[in-house]
Amino acid sequence: MAYAWQKGLVPLSFEAIDRTIELNGAAVALNRRAFTWGRIAAASPQTLQKLDGNARPAAALSETLDELIEHRFQDLIAYQNIAYAERYRALITRVRSAENGLSSTGEELTRAVAINAYRLMAYKDEYEVARLFASPEFKASLSEQFAGLKKISIWLSPPLVSRIDPATGRPQKRKFGPWILPIFNVLARLRGLRGTALDVFGYSTERRHERHLIRDYFSQVDGLCTALTINSVTHAVELASLPQEIRGYGPVKAAAIKNYEQRRAKLLTGLSEKQVTNNVVLSGDTK
Repeated sequence: MAYAWQKGLVPLSFEAIDRTIELNGAAVALNRRAFTWGRIAAASPQTLQKLDGNARPAAALSETLDELIEHRFQDLIAYQNIAYAERYRALITRVRSAENGLSSTGEELTRAVAINAYRLMAYKDEYEVARLFASPEFKASLSEQFAGLKKISIWLSPPLVSRIDPATGRPQKRKFGPWILPIFNVLARLRGLRGTALDVFGYSTERRHERHLIRDYFSQVDGLCTALTINSVTHAVELASLPQEIRGYGPVKAAAIKNYEQRRAKLLTGLSEKQVTNNVVLSGDTK
């Protein structure tokens, strides 16, 4: 609506639309923000591209590192279980110890790992989609945004039944009625099967890639901690932050993973060369 209005296709004044949002009384602040972003998308799409994935709520900007870690730890308990969350916290503790062992100040690497390890571990699979739709928060948000809601439809692209759209190369989404909600409740309770032999969704190529990325990232971070020096911290932060570029699902995510692996290989090569150079310099200083 906002995009069309900004393009001059809606014969209404801004004041009239804003007043309508206010009188509707459902999620007024949210709808006003959505209208603003729609106008920006029409007037300056490059602005959205710059902000995509980098814009964070003001509360998150003031979040301390300890708060960030604790919030994500609790999220991972809800996502899977306490053991899964403890794996995350153990990794962060390892990085923090290595970084604090340097004479330099700051915990930029710890923050980067805290954000990106969580990003990889909390991948949105079928169990997570079901948990989010089955949550009380989702039902409450519907009540806040829509008055007198009687029926909903949910568009999904289940990997086992979705076909690839020849026009876009992406899985086609299908419309599901409200009957899917009780199934979400059951599927959400089965999230403990995630990654086990009984996980029927886990055999797909995308899910196997996601689990591989987690294992690979943990191994990579361990290696960074072992060889961490003051001179390599900046490079390590860049390497640890790479997963933020992995987005989307299906073919889009596969392409993003490919780009991620290519950039990662280049950075690892650069880090190895830097470590060799530093060793030569240090050896020369001791003679």
